[in-house]
Amino acid sequence: MAAVIDASPAAQAAAQRSGRQQWTEPLSVSPLWKHQASLPTLPVPDLQQTCLRYLSSVRPLLTPTEFEATRAAVVDFALSGDGAKLQQRLTERRKAHPLSSWL
Repeated sequence: MAAVIDASPAAQAAAQRSGRQQWTEPLSVSPLWKHQASLPTLPVPDLQQTCLRYLSSVRPLLTPTEFEATRAAVVDFALSGDGAKLQQRLTERRKAHPLSSWL
């Protein structure tokens, strides 16, 4: 059973006084994104952490030869400066859009 939300001004004032969050949905917001502003923003993960997680996720899918080629490409990406540039752009995007996800 779905919860019913009372969006009346009296209910909103009571929720604010009690410290509870009262959710309201503007009619212009798609149901998919209706709680976007209330969600915590995700931190941009560290580039090295992302590279290591990527390698661990593809490891079971690749042959040893394919994995070594992938590992070399990831190391090149991380050390060449391209990774740092993209990491900086993600960080800037997160700062420019604090109520949205960097994803």
